[in-house]
Amino acid sequence: MLNKKIMTSAVLLGMMTVGFAGQAFADEGDTETVEGTKGENSVEVKTRGNLGEIDPTDPETPLPEGDDRWIKVTLPTAVVFESDSSDETKITSPKNYEIKNESARPVKVDVTKYVINGGDGIGALAELNIKRGTGYVYDSNGKAINESATSSVKLTKAQGEGNETINQELVRLANNKGEIGGKTSATTTTNFEFTGAIDTNGLKESKNFVESNLELKFTALRMDGKTVEEAK
Repeated sequence: MLNKKIMTSAVLLGMMTVGFAGQAFADEGDTETVEGTKGENSVEVKTRGNLGEIDPTDPETPLPEGDDRWIKVTLPTAVVFESDSSDETKITSPKNYEIKNESARPVKVDVTKYVINGGDGIGALAELNIKRGTGYVYDSNGKAINESATSSVKLTKAQGEGNETINQELVRLANNKGEIGGKTSATTTTNFEFTGAIDTNGLKESKNFVESNLELKFTALRMDGKTVEEAK
């Protein structure tokens, strides 16, 4: 009998612990104009400093908007997908995995690439997707989609072939207080799982493993839920 389980050790890469400014520094990045025609020739500029350790979980930390040091996200270092026990042609996850934002700023999570490294199960991997639960996604017009809507990203380009140029948004998570875009009780975490299809004709007699890496990228957002570039 064929061993029809397909598994992967998918290491989630990205800056997992690196951490904006709180309300007292919320206008950092704004500009003002001094006009001599209005009798103006001087200005006071708010200046703050941070000496010592940076705390990305404190909203008062004086860091520029979008600075990578705001990022503090917790997620698994390895995850698994396998054959669905009730349908050998489908892929499922043995559990839902969690991505949690611990930063004082919201974060955007992108799926950047999926690389297959080896294993006898590659020929049976017809399609693989990563599907997340609650959380925000923004459309092409910069409008937030309902946070309860699920989102799925295709990881493979063709059968047995990963995709190294995905660069697709998976989710935007509120800060550690549940704040994003004017909302005060939004989700700070999302769960994700794998879905897909198996070509049973490609299964070997045993050890149909797929060794691969899934790469995620994290971007610190402004409190309105936008990146610095989107806000320009």
